[in-house]
Amino acid sequence: MERGLIAPLSPHEELALRRVAFGVADPLSVRASHTLRLKGLALIEDSAGTLRLTPLGQRRLAALSPPRPVADPVRPDVPAAVVPTSRTGNS
Repeated sequence: MERGLIAPLSPHEELALRRVAFGVADPLSVRASHTLRLKGLALIEDSAGTLRLTPLGQRRLAALSPPRPVADPVRPDVPAAVVPTSRTGNS
């Protein structure tokens, strides 16, 4: 099995992977250490100044747990954002 499919990702790396997948991440908006790790796992690549998922990255994204909503501190009944859930509990 390919390492990029099984290597644990921190919640921040998982979020970076999701941001790349949704097209809201450019190379300057993603922490350099996360970009290097995701590139090292062959999950993302830099194509003409734009980060994009590799085919392996698309497979990894499909295998992730759905993000869990985070409550708004002012209105706890209204989700304010979504953060990834870690299957392994590693950070």
